[in-house]
Amino acid sequence: MTDGTRLAGKVAVITGGGRGLGRAAALAFAVQGASVAVVSRTEGELVEVADLIGRARCLPLVGDVALEETARRVVAATVERFGGIHILMNNAAVVGPFRRLGDVSATEWDVALGINLKGAFLLAREAIPYLKRVGGAIINVTSSLGSSVLSPFGMYCIGKAGLNQLTRMLALELEQDGIRVNGLDPGVIDTSMQEQIRAAGPQALGTHTWQRFVDFKQQGALDPATRAAALAVFLAAPPPSVNGEIGNASHFASFGFKG
Repeated sequence: MTDGTRLAGKVAVITGGGRGLGRAAALAFAVQGASVAVVSRTEGELVEVADLIGRARCLPLVGDVALEETARRVVAATVERFGGIHILMNNAAVVGPFRRLGDVSATEWDVALGINLKGAFLLAREAIPYLKRVGGAIINVTSSLGSSVLSPFGMYCIGKAGLNQLTRMLALELEQDGIRVNGLDPGVIDTSMQEQIRAAGPQALGTHTWQRFVDFKQQGALDPATRAAALAVFLAAPPPSVNGEIGNASHFASFGFKG
């Protein structure tokens, strides 16, 4: 599946790699010559991605990124299979629950932050020793909602706000180790997450907010996931021009913009 060389010989771990941006990034990385470990809770999606890339260069790994055991197993399996790790792309995310914070249960809080924030920390922590050896890269998929508030997306906003700070802290602490850490804000892209938001309906989201997301689809305002995947390739391929920035795939010329 290789027709490029920007990531030739590199090894990438991509969470949420079975669908949406994760899937698009896995395919884009492979096209540029990388071997890819893709992580998801849904085995069928991973198998499809692995078959598209080719089993020789794609390792499908089923697991919940919120679990410490998953992070250790993913890193160990990737290193055993491909010999190391050059790129970590923390993409796994959930958008729900669609509730006011006063109605969110402790379990829902733990699940949302476990996937949207804790998982990125756990994978980064396990991958750092290997990234240090090669001057690797961490890409955290962020969102503009990490710096704004939109009800009933409170759990998603909080998780992405934390991820923004995690990205900046890792960039500060790992710069001396030669590890590049950046946030990628893909903008509003046409994925199953957008389908889930529209399917929630006006009763869950409120008429105005729900209609806004419906209009994105109907007016053709949703970018393809391949657009953000191209930016992920840019961030993964050394040397990028920035460190610790939050780039928006909808504004390539404004990549230095801090979100």
